[in-house]
Amino acid sequence: MKLGSEVIAIKATVPVAICRGDVKIVMECGAVTNEHYEEFEELVPQPEPPKMLVAGKGEQIDFENKAYLDALADYRQKRFAFMTVRSLLYTPGLSFDTVDIKKPDTYMNLDKELADAGFMPVEIVRIRDAVYEAQGISQEKVDAALESFLKAKQDAKLSVE
Repeated sequence: MKLGSEVIAIKATVPVAICRGDVKIVMECGAVTNEHYEEFEELVPQPEPPKMLVAGKGEQIDFENKAYLDALADYRQKRFAFMTVRSLLYTPGLSFDTVDIKKPDTYMNLDKELADAGFMPVEIVRIRDAVYEAQGISQEKVDAALESFLKAKQDAKLSVE
């Protein structure tokens, strides 16, 4: 995709710095793309609600089925944890001891692993905030994009005159 003559390729990350005394750690959180979520869906397919026969109505989808609702809750929890882990993997050199992106049952180890590494609860919240910011649009990002666009438009206008 292009905008004018420039190829659009958004690959920005959101850094989060944790500084305590002489210890300085900077993590980079990146956007989890559709391709990443496709990888997740291969590992953890979204559960389908069961069907049931209802007298006089035929086959109906049972959205209230307890097993389905439990499976859906587990799926959503793992998908959210996947997003967090995958976003953190934008950090060069970062590896985990007990979390493996290819093993969904390990995703929930992330908070314990961060705590075991010495991160305080407030620092873990800051890391998660950076993960969330990397996934969406903030007003700050919108303002920066608008400013960049208007500057490019002004520069183009000046070069034509």
